Amino acid sequence: MRKIGYAEFNFDSFCRWSRNYIPTNMQIAVPSWVSDHWQDYFYERQELFKDCLNIMDRHNFKSSSMKDLKALLTHLEDIGEKLQLFYFDETACVIGYENKQFLMSPAFVKPEYLKDYSTFTGSEMKSLTGQISGTGLLPSVVEESSVKTLFDKKSAAEKAMEDAKAEMRSKEEEIRQEMYKKIEEMKTLMQEKLDKLNEKVEQYQKEIFILESQIFSIRCYTGEVIKFHQIRSGKPAPEVEPLVLYQKIRFLDEELGKHIAIFDFNGEDDKRLIPLLKARDDIAELLAPGSKSLTILRTSRTGRFIAANENVDNILAEYDMYHGKQLALLLRNGGNLYIAWCDADNIVINEENAFYSTAKQTEERAEGADSAINNAATDIHEALSRYYLLAILQGMIDAKNILDFPEPVNVMDPSQKYVVFSLAEGWIAENKYGTFAEMLEKGRKHPVKKGDNIITILRLSPDREGKYQKYSNDRGIGYKNRTSEAFLRGKTIYPVNLVLNDAIVEYAFEAIEVTEFISEEEVFGTRNGVNTREKCPCIQYSVTNNVLFTGRGTTEFSFETYKEMKAQHRDLVQATINSEDALGNAYSAIPDLFYKDENGAECRYYKKTHDYWNTKPLQVTDKQLYCKRITECQIVKEVPHAFVSVEQNGFGSYSNGFKDTTYHVNLEVYKDEYFPLTFFCSSWINEVIQNGSVGNLSFPGATPSFADMLPYLQKIREYLLKREETERQMLIEAGGQLFVDTTSDWDVMLNEWKLTNNIHNLTPTRAKRFLATI
Repeated sequence: MRKIGYAEFNFDSFCRWSRNYIPTNMQIAVPSWVSDHWQDYFYERQELFKDCLNIMDRHNFKSSSMKDLKALLTHLEDIGEKLQLFYFDETACVIGYENKQFLMSPAFVKPEYLKDYSTFTGSEMKSLTGQISGTGLLPSVVEESSVKTLFDKKSAAEKAMEDAKAEMRSKEEEIRQEMYKKIEEMKTLMQEKLDKLNEKVEQYQKEIFILESQIFSIRCYTGEVIKFHQIRSGKPAPEVEPLVLYQKIRFLDEELGKHIAIFDFNGEDDKRLIPLLKARDDIAELLAPGSKSLTILRTSRTGRFIAANENVDNILAEYDMYHGKQLALLLRNGGNLYIAWCDADNIVINEENAFYSTAKQTEERAEGADSAINNAATDIHEALSRYYLLAILQGMIDAKNILDFPEPVNVMDPSQKYVVFSLAEGWIAENKYGTFAEMLEKGRKHPVKKGDNIITILRLSPDREGKYQKYSNDRGIGYKNRTSEAFLRGKTIYPVNLVLNDAIVEYAFEAIEVTEFISEEEVFGTRNGVNTREKCPCIQYSVTNNVLFTGRGTTEFSFETYKEMKAQHRDLVQATINSEDALGNAYSAIPDLFYKDENGAECRYYKKTHDYWNTKPLQVTDKQLYCKRITECQIVKEVPHAFVSVEQNGFGSYSNGFKDTTYHVNLEVYKDEYFPLTFFCSSWINEVIQNGSVGNLSFPGATPSFADMLPYLQKIREYLLKREETERQMLIEAGGQLFVDTTSDWDVMLNEWKLTNNIHNLTPTRAKRFLATI
């Protein structure tokens, strides 16, 4: 719904009503205020109110919707904004702010409607703006028409269209039996008439759009839809000093995270921003530089944030922010600082440039507003948004209550000298070391080792399915469940406690002939609840020494099997392979059997079991079966699995007097769930924080923005600075005092040397080796 005005809400009266309200019909499943008016009102208006939150029921008094309303009222009071009105009649109304809308009874709301300009003609609208008239702030092609008259004309044209259609259908039915040709001629004539009427409707729609845009421009100019709230007070700047309009939109989640390490700023809580601007001179200077300037702010570049997935363990998800793309104006006049939030429906700029959208112009200043707005590549709605911003500025200048200049100023006049458009198409950023994604690729060049530090991307825990079953040991080692209550915190640095490797094995083998035959064997069974002992046919195999052919193959062993396998077959040579999970005869009395299909591809022939009751006829296969005898074996690759030691609470038992215990378990972290810190350096991270070059990076379940990465970057930088201080002392003690004092990027050189030589931690001996290479 679109805003139609403002609402004065009697919250105390509403609370009293909510506590005492008893629905009329208590026999239905969910009695409520809506159900009381369902048949006579809400049934026909379901589509209208489908996105509104209903808080008009007694059982909803402590619901999340009621909490949202309380939070919104507190939020609006903090920033000095009014509750907005979206719908109002004698039975129901809708109040809220931007995309948060609540359905309730009009008994608790006093409406304050926006002024109606629908009866004003285009020339009358221009006369309302005084000095702005004739400046071309918004073009109008319907000087003597109003929105109301255009809607009337549009309705008349649409009615004429319906009448023409009815006339066409009537004539068609009358003459259908007489002459089909005349029907077609009549259709052609009527269609031409419809096309002309449709052209008129489209023209009226365009003119309505222009007039509605002009109406909103007037509301921007008069300050009806935007209010500036003073954050700081002081001495104003000299009148002769020009106002600088900065082109670049400043994104608060990036700026606050980059400069003062405030993360997860989602726009709902202005209590984190406004006190900062009041108390911190450096933050005020950062966001509003100069003594007289206007800066455009936005909560987030993407309008969304990353958080834990609500439905799936160990996965992130992307969620929309509360007014995440709403623009704010930060105005500075000397020691005075003001902030205002723009209308999120009408003023929308998706790029990072507030007054210019392409790279055709590189000057730092533009003469006038046209060059900063009119552009062939600019979307019409973004162009209008820029006009609205200028209308707000023009109205503020004409009002002279915040800004004042020695003479009248028209922001659309290229010759005026008191409003300067600062256009810088891109920040100057150094990019010597690449993006963070490229740094991470280098850092993962060597597998992690025990003792390496990692930072977790998200909170990690065993999956919910089978979490408390006895032999469900997700992310653990072995089969017995020891990890049910273990977890790792997100954005936290942990040392790797254990690394186990999967093994990729290449082997050479001889195919040994296997014959299959049927024999009788005495087996035990149960028939109708009675134990039986009968002789049944059984398939058996005989392994010969006849070598059919030789070949090579590849298989993979899990880290648990590989660990056990190394203990029994250290040389890994001349053992018989069970290709599913082990190497050696010890794992299977009869090895897996294979045969070749008609295309010569190798297929596994699964071993048959006893057919106790002879329900299926037993047939000996006509395929040539064989098993494999390993003649040569070599490990070609090891795939590491990293584990972190986590303290977990145990439960009391009879033997320890039912006292709770604590113990440590190894919890596995997968490769895409952490960043290894061994082969990072602070100079790399400083450059990423400075220029925001995250690169093509992905998290489990989400794609992070620069703002999402800032908490990780700050923590990584803090850890690296501490580690590098220790490494610096080692280099000095090894005779490298002059090197570290005169080389600004010594940490980069050391990190590259560690990468080249796969050095995971620096020691005094290794420090001397490194200095010897310089």
